[in-house]
This record gives sequence, C-alpha cells and structure tokens, in this order.
Amino acid sequence: MEKRNINRPRVQVGLLLTNVHQKFFLVEQTQSSGQIGLPCVDLQANQRLDYAAEHAGMEQTFYDYDMEGIRYVDTQFIADEADPRVIVIYGADNPYDLSATETPDPQIIKSMGWYGQDEIIALANDNNLRDADAVLGAIQNTSKNVIIPEESIGDIQKWGLPWFRAGALVYNKEGKILMMHEARVQVEKIKDPVLKQGYLDAGKAPDNWVDGDGGWNLPSGRVRVGEAYAETVIREVSEESSWQIKLEGLLHTRTSRKPGKIYTMPVFLAYAVDGPKQYHTEETSEIGWFTPAEIQEMNKSGVLRSPEFVMASLEAFELKPF
Repeated sequence: MEKRNINRPRVQVGLLLTNVHQKFFLVEQTQSSGQIGLPCVDLQANQRLDYAAEHAGMEQTFYDYDMEGIRYVDTQFIADEADPRVIVIYGADNPYDLSATETPDPQIIKSMGWYGQDEIIALANDNNLRDADAVLGAIQNTSKNVIIPEESIGDIQKWGLPWFRAGALVYNKEGKILMMHEARVQVEKIKDPVLKQGYLDAGKAPDNWVDGDGGWNLPSGRVRVGEAYAETVIREVSEESSWQIKLEGLLHTRTSRKPGKIYTMPVFLAYAVDGPKQYHTEETSEIGWFTPAEIQEMNKSGVLRSPEFVMASLEAFELKPF
C-alpha cells in the first residue's frame, strides 16, 4: 500500500472586529510571510469555539468588544492533504481600548490597524490578504447581519470535528471484513419505514437517538480536536469493536460537499491483530466478519447504513493483491 502522511486537521477560529466607522481590524502575524488577515488562533482540545475567538481577540488586538456570533465558516480546505482545515469567523463590535500603552506580543503580531472594505478588497486583489475568501465572506455576512447558529456546525467537544472524519476497512487472515451493526441511530436514518414511522408516531423527533435498526457499517467517526486521522481510526475501531489493528496505508478518500454534510474522510486499510468474537456497546449491537461477496449481498438487501462509503471502500479493497 502507498505510505502517505495524513496530517492532523485543524480548525482556525478568527475574529472580525468592526468599529463605528465600518472599518475592520486586521493584523500581520509575525509568521504570516507578509500577508495581513484577521486575528486568529487554532482551536485547542477542550476549548469552545467562542472562547477561541475571544482568545484571538484579546491576544492579538488588546481591545475589548461585544461578541456577535459566527459570521462565516470556510470549508474549502477540508480536503487539503498538506493542511486540512476549516476556518470559523466570529463577529464582534463596539471595540474600546483596554490599555493606551500595551500592544500585542511582537513575537505574535508584527503590525495591526483598521481597514475599510475597499482597502481590504485591494489587499485581496494583490494577494496580500490571508484567507481572503473567508475574510470577504465574513464581511459580506456582517453587512447582511447573518449569524450562523453554533449548533448547525456540530457539538465539537462531545462528538469531534464535524468536518473531519476517518474510517477503516479492517480485514483478517481469511480476507473477511469487519462490520458493525449500530445499536443506536437517529430516527431519520432508520431504513425500515414501518419502524421509522413507529418512532415518529411515538413523538420522537428526527434528531433523537433511539434504539433502532441502524444498519451495518464499517468503523468510522469524527476526528477529535488535536487528533490525527490515523489516531482517530485506531480509537474508533477499538471503541466500536474492541479490535486492535495495524494500519497499512490510505485506501481512498471520501469528500462530501452536500449542504449539511460537508466533510472529508480518509479511509485506511487495516489488518486485524487481536480482538473479541463478539462485542456490545451503546453504539454497537453486534460485530461480524463478512466476505466481499456477502457485503455485496448486504448492499442489495438494503441493510448497509452508508452503502456508498462501504461499497467504495470494498471496491478499493478488492484491487489489493494478497
């Protein structure tokens, strides 16, 4: 298998600070190679998005201000192998000086100032504006007073980064593939129409997790803050099946830009080293080992939870010589 370095994805959180003159505060970070941009930081483990935005503002502006909420989310770099990332920009207004003498740490900020929209567009046109699409998008949404609800981009600290996922096709010495049957599933994802309607009639909203027919799937899950894709795969396989695995390389990569389902997911090939015959958790009701032919039949009978993901992984697996 091809050996590739799958980088640790990150979320950058920026702050678009606006004053009464409709100018925006930009900084030149010391490590930015001359480009100017918004105050921003990388989201850290166990850190809330709004706290990261406050951190960026307090560390890189020395202003105080009123937070306005998320103005823009840029996902154009989610599939960038060299630097997979998402940019989340919060808005803020009513800035006032905390100190007339203090300035940001020169090891972090080289220069700073207020810029009008025309000046910012000129910077973008000259390729001197860092993450220009994100900055201009946030300015446009600010002018329209667009606020993006935090819940629409997922509960990062509980579930991991919603834009970054990782999966695995795990095989054993017989060439069979590890599959898990989900024990808990969202009502809207239940495949049996009678079972689904029963839950809806019982008052279960589509976003409720219930004990139901979640279908069979390969192990996969969201990447946690500060976690590399490979680390996610090893953790998810262990949590969902209790099997220990040895990663062999990248099998393929799936990217979705469907509204509400924007993510990138590298899928690894892994060999099963040691694990139980059976395993149960709140999320997994059953595990099993299946031949490629059996998985093909499972697809035809409609019992796969994510058929496109499973079948694309199976197709790549069958090209591997044993």
